[in-house]
Formats: sequence, C-alpha cells, structure tokens
Amino acid sequence: MKKLLSLLLAVLLIMSTVTVVSAETSLPIQSGYYTYTVTNNEATITDVNMSISGDVVIPSHFGEYPVVAIGEDAFSICGNITSVVIPDGVKSIGNDGFYYCDEMVSIILPPSVTSIGSCVFGNCKKLETVNLPQNLKILPSRTFYYCKALKGVQLPSTLEEIGYQAFESCTALESINIPAGVKVIDQEAFEFCNKLTTLVLPNALEEIGSNAFNYCTGITKINIPAKTTSIDYSSFASCDNLREITVSAGNQRYFAANNCLVEGYYGTLIAAPKISDVVIPNGVKYIPAYTFYREPTVLRSVVIPTSVTSIDYGAFANCTSLTTVNYTGTATQWSAINIKEANEALSIVNYNYVPPYKPGDTNGDNFVTLDDVVVLAQKVAGWSVECNVNALNVNGDSAVTLDDVVLLAQYVAGWGGIILH
Repeated sequence: MKKLLSLLLAVLLIMSTVTVVSAETSLPIQSGYYTYTVTNNEATITDVNMSISGDVVIPSHFGEYPVVAIGEDAFSICGNITSVVIPDGVKSIGNDGFYYCDEMVSIILPPSVTSIGSCVFGNCKKLETVNLPQNLKILPSRTFYYCKALKGVQLPSTLEEIGYQAFESCTALESINIPAGVKVIDQEAFEFCNKLTTLVLPNALEEIGSNAFNYCTGITKINIPAKTTSIDYSSFASCDNLREITVSAGNQRYFAANNCLVEGYYGTLIAAPKISDVVIPNGVKYIPAYTFYREPTVLRSVVIPTSVTSIDYGAFANCTSLTTVNYTGTATQWSAINIKEANEALSIVNYNYVPPYKPGDTNGDNFVTLDDVVVLAQKVAGWSVECNVNALNVNGDSAVTLDDVVLLAQYVAGWGGIILH
C-alpha cells in the first residue's frame, strides 16, 4: 500500500512539473505544420513547414494556449499558400512574417493585431488587397516591398508614419488613401509605384523623405500641406508627368511659383514641373544635383533668375533638347554662379532676359495675392527686396507709390471694376 501511494505521489509530482514547464517554457513544440512556443500560457508561432499549401486558416489555439503572436520568419518562403486567415487574438506579426509567400493572393488580419514587423509581406508578388486593422500607428519598413500585384490597401485611421520602402515597387498600385493623421512618409516609401496617379497628402504631414515618390510617373499634381516642414529635394525625382505643384496657405517653409516647389529659407529648388518651358521663380538660390535629369526630350527652354547662386552637379544633365537658356541678369552675374560639372546644356546663355509678367504679380510667382501687396508695400517703403519691377506700377501712372499699394490691395480683396496695368 505504501509503495502504491509513493508511486502515485511520484506520478502526480511529475505531472505537475510538466504542466508548469509547458506553461512557462519557450522550448519549441510541434503541432502539425506549426512549431510554437508557450510563454505565460500564450502561444507564439515560430515556424511553419514549407509544405503547407492552399487556403490557410491559422488555428486560434494550440490545446489550451491561445495564439497571440506570429514570430519572425514564421511563414517566410511558404510558396504554396494562396490565402491566409489570421485568428482574432493575434496581437503581433514579426519581421518577415510572410516574406516571399509569392503565391498568396489575400490575407485577412483581425482587429486584435496592433503591431507588425518590417518586410512582413515583402515579395508577396501576387498579393492584391489588404485591409490593415485599426490601432496600427507605424507601417514599418518594407511592409509591402515588391508586392507587384497590390492594387489596394486600406490603411488604418490611427496611422502616423509610413516607413522606409513600405510600398516600393508596388507597380500595380493606382491610388492610396493616406490617413489624415500621417506625419511622416519615409525614404523611398512609394518609389517605383509607376501606376500611382491619385495622391492626396494629409494635412498633418510634416516630413517627406528622400526619393519617397521617385519614379512615380503617373502622378500629375501634388499639393504640399501647410504643416510640412521637411521635404528632400529628391522626394519627387523622376516624376516624369508632374505638371502642377501647389502649397497650402500657411506653410512657413515652402512656397510654389510657376509650378515649382521651393524651400524658402535656403532657396532650394525642391521640384520643377515636367514641361517644355520652365520658369524658375525668383528666390531660388540653389538648384540641386539632377533636378532636370532624365528630361532629354521634354525640357526645351528655361528661365534662370538672378537669385540663383549655385547649380549642382548634373542639374541639367542629359537635357539634350534644351536649346534656350534665359538669364535675367548680366554676363558678369552669370559668371559668379557656382556651376558644377555635367551641366553642358547651360553653355549658351541669353543674358538680361525680361520675362513676361502678370500685372500685380510683384513677386514673380505667376499669381496675384496678398504676398504681392506686401512686396509692393515694402518696395514703396524703400526696402531692398527681390521683385518683378515691371509689375509694380499697377495703376499705370508711371510712378510706383502708395496709390499702387492701395489699388493692388483692393484688387486682391475682390473689389469689382479694378483693372491692373
């Protein structure tokens, strides 16, 4: 009897030990196609047999343990999966979680997911649509990298940042609704999305990284929001059909003129329209490297203002159709500009060019606004300001006085019957 009791106690002790270990261990456990670990009575899928195929519904539990996470590389290179349903309760998906599942057409994520890793759907070349759950704040780097069939993504309203190369080479993506709260679009986020035609940047946007929309050849117009304070000069490089560039009122860092985007503090030309005749606005001081590169048959003439002091390497490289270079200053002023190599298209220049102007367009941005009234008032007050001198005498009496300021202010305010000269 004592021996039997001792044996029973030993068995109970072993069973209790096994239960505690299985509840707290992180050793791998096999269940069908899946390998998982258990921590604090919750399961994380760490590996999946690459022979898994077809439409996959991930189990919500392994025994008594709920699945709460899909670990790094878990489904990576499972090349025979066609669709995936992730169960409610899963909170996170690790880096490369579904990387190179190149036959996967669709995946359903539950609302419980609040975190996804980088490159989680990278190289899923047949993935067409994804609805991301709410509560995601960051779309990590390379989330949809090289998803060449991706046509639509429902981004969560909670999103604040679109990461590095998040949508790079999504060549089927035609439009995307960027949520209102997004503040950062990181480097190369939409690079090579050449079918992207509709782009509305949200009002909260503060930063656009380098090459963010590089080679987005379907984009024809952009508007920079008022809160945007950082745009790299390569952000819209090689957007070969970009024609219209505007900046929302109230932006303290950037302005648009003649459909050129200019950083106002340093005078950097951030982007120029892809048209045959470009008028670089007054106030531009620096034309960055490769600004007009890749326009061999597009750019035919350019007007360069006297405010320009530096033209970087290859800014006009490959512009073989550029035959007319007009400069608003003298030959002496032109010789003072720091022009780097690979700008042979600027070898023949027409000096002392007087560009056409709109009456009242005193700042030369091709619009007549309150900014022009301010420039005119400063000029009348004797300030030394850059201006379009031909547009100052708006009342046509040959003298630039306070009367011109009043008339232009009335015109901008919408008074009827006013004609500017």
